[in-house]
Amino acid sequence: QITIGMPVLIPEDYVTDLAVRLSLYRRLADLDQDDDIETFAAELRDRFGPLPDEVRYLFKVAAIKAYCRRANVEKVDAGPKGVVITFRDNAFAHPDRLVLFIRRHGEAAKVRPDMKVVFFQVWKTPEERLMGTTDILKQLADLAEEKRAWAAVPMPFRYSWWAETAKRMRERGELGAISHIQFRFNQPGVQRYIDSGSSWILT
Repeated sequence: QITIGMPVLIPEDYVTDLAVRLSLYRRLADLDQDDDIETFAAELRDRFGPLPDEVRYLFKVAAIKAYCRRANVEKVDAGPKGVVITFRDNAFAHPDRLVLFIRRHGEAAKVRPDMKVVFFQVWKTPEERLMGTTDILKQLADLAEEKRAWAAVPMPFRYSWWAETAKRMRERGELGAISHIQFRFNQPGVQRYIDSGSSWILT
């Protein structure tokens, strides 16, 4: 469910035939990649002329929906002062990356007690709101699918003698196929890390 607070549709005066409009909606709903969505938008411009604002917004929302599927986002509620994001089953593919992403926003982002993530932004126009929401969801989708290994490491261990030894061994090629050490934690609640105040490094 995506709430943006702006009209997103194919107007009758842009595509007059109802069957064609419904067909276009169905095709758009099946698209997951940015390039495919942009190609489809170009096709509409060629067939029906310049895209009205409602159609441009519709294509942006289609992109947001695709990002939501990739990031396991169930609901997006955007308004003039920011956006609230709900994850399906309160789950994210890589909680540690989400923690770092939220921390990088400082006071402009937080996790609520109900585990919804809030990003505080001032969007003066519907266009800004749509673009800002699109940007946030794209970053979340990229975080969810990123292949690079991340680790959450307590500060003392990060700079311990064995960590430095392992680093030197890796630089000399003595670790073979080992490229990283990953720490996993039981019950990795996102807000627990943020509220703990512990000196964690997330890389």
